Amino acid sequence: MTFGLACCTVKMMNMATAMYDQDRLGVIFRASSRQSNIMIVTGTLMNKMAPTMRKVYDQMPEPRWVISMDSCANSGGYYHYSYAVVRGCDHMYLSSIIPGCPPTAEALLYSMLQLQQKMRRNRKSVLWSVFYHSPHPHYSMSLPLFSWMKWVDCLNEQVKLDNLVNHDYHDKFTDPLKP
Repeated sequence: MTFGLACCTVKMMNMATAMYDQDRLGVIFRASSRQSNIMIVTGTLMNKMAPTMRKVYDQMPEPRWVISMDSCANSGGYYHYSYAVVRGCDHMYLSSIIPGCPPTAEALLYSMLQLQQKMRRNRKSVLWSVFYHSPHPHYSMSLPLFSWMKWVDCLNEQVKLDNLVNHDYHDKFTDPLKP
């Protein structure tokens, strides 16, 4: 989601910069909870906001994960003793807790990589879509990551079996729509 509650959101936004380049890992911020599998909670969660956050969580497709990103989200932080603060968002199904005030972008990146490994082990999720672009529009496709990895493995096997070289590879695929 493209929404944050506190200064730790700035560290989360750093992941989208060229230095960390989250897109190469398949981490893409989505504007809709219905397109997200991971919720990153940053900042102090107030009692009034908790039901709304739960609704957003319920709108996410299965399987879903929650990352609590800083000391405010983990335990209430500086405002821990306030009556209006939820003391940690552990009432959700947490997948990862990142400590710090604020945690670094590297810590979030590491957490995302660990979560991706967990997803691959469980084999329950369609991780993120990978768009394969071909010079021929007929062969362009969007695949879930597991299908993408299978497809790449099959393609590699086909290339090995056919003993193709790069210049012959593109000659095999002709555009069926061209006369």
